[in-house]
Amino acid sequence: MQSLSVNWFIEGSIDFEHKKYLILSYLQDINKHFHKSRLYPNLSDLIFHYNNLLSFKKNKSMLAEAFPQRITKADLEAVRLTYEKMITDNELMQQIEDIISYSLHKIDPALREGKEIYDFVESRINICPVGVVPLIANCGYFI
Repeated sequence: MQSLSVNWFIEGSIDFEHKKYLILSYLQDINKHFHKSRLYPNLSDLIFHYNNLLSFKKNKSMLAEAFPQRITKADLEAVRLTYEKMITDNELMQQIEDIISYSLHKIDPALREGKEIYDFVESRINICPVGVVPLIANCGYFI
């Protein structure tokens, strides 16, 4: 299986179609493993990439809010000021936002499927001692 790099959505050329097919290929491999009920390491990798995309999106919006704004209109009757952003996103940042939004939208169903499999396995697993039981119940070997 081909794994995505940490910054796959901003590495190389920033082309929406290329990144779209990259994420679709990755998710196709992940879904093949999920259909065979193989969660490791695919689920943790998928969660990492999902959280990475969310954190990039959140940090970008926090940075955009931190930039100064220019007053464009002052409404004295309503006691309200209207602001305009001094720094706007260029085409490259807009492409990155499109890639992130598309990827989050596509990763979400695969993530839910992996979580369902994980919850199913977790609900059915039963661990019980076999043979010699240690004196301290929290100690021992897990095989």
